[in-house]
Amino acid sequence: MFSQLGPTEVLIITFFCLVIGLLPTWIAFKRKADHRWMILVLNVLLGGTGIGWFIALWFALRPRTERRAVETA
Repeated sequence: MFSQLGPTEVLIITFFCLVIGLLPTWIAFKRKADHRWMILVLNVLLGGTGIGWFIALWFALRPRTERRAVETA
């Protein structure tokens, strides 16, 4: 099946795999998630396992925590 793919098809498939694979990272940076750099590292290192990808997606979709401003008065 894959032996009939040309270089254009391989590039298109690779592009879509990268987009889907890095989706949790993109979501985290777009939403300005609290731990977006941790999500990037987790996604790059463990995203290929499937479980790591879902964990990164879960972290990316978690609601942001509100940080209270400390008043000094």
